[in-house]
Amino acid sequence: MQTVQKNYYEEVKPRALFEGAMNGMVQQLDPYSNFISPEEFRQFEESLEQEFGGIGIVVEVSPKSNRLTVMSPLVGTPAHKAGLRSGDVILKINETTTEEMQLKASVTLMRGNPGTPVHLVIQHAGAKEPVEYKIKRAIIPIDQVLGHRRHADSTCDQP
Repeated sequence: MQTVQKNYYEEVKPRALFEGAMNGMVQQLDPYSNFISPEEFRQFEESLEQEFGGIGIVVEVSPKSNRLTVMSPLVGTPAHKAGLRSGDVILKINETTTEEMQLKASVTLMRGNPGTPVHLVIQHAGAKEPVEYKIKRAIIPIDQVLGHRRHADSTCDQP
């Protein structure tokens, strides 16, 4: 690892080298073994627990502007209560510009421990000036599969 770090033509993070080495080593054991990074493990736990700490928005990188854009604030979440709307462009997350930011990186910055703040600079559609928000993270539940139950007489329960 030290030789690669010292001699590679660009900076290599030690953690990336370690995880790559672990992944290669474990894959040699058998076809069923895998190394799971701490980040992948956290995501796995979130999927099992069906909740995470965050502000409650669905985001995308807009193909038009190549900027992080709010697709939808989830009803009842901190982002919804703060007034974020579909189409809002997120200019900064905690003083980090979202220009050229990858979607995964933006989600990582917005998620965190419930009760901790995230600072956003938002450009609302049609507004002249961006607006700053300090939104406190909360537990965001991940919706389960929704459906209706049909009775023998073809009626169904309404949610």
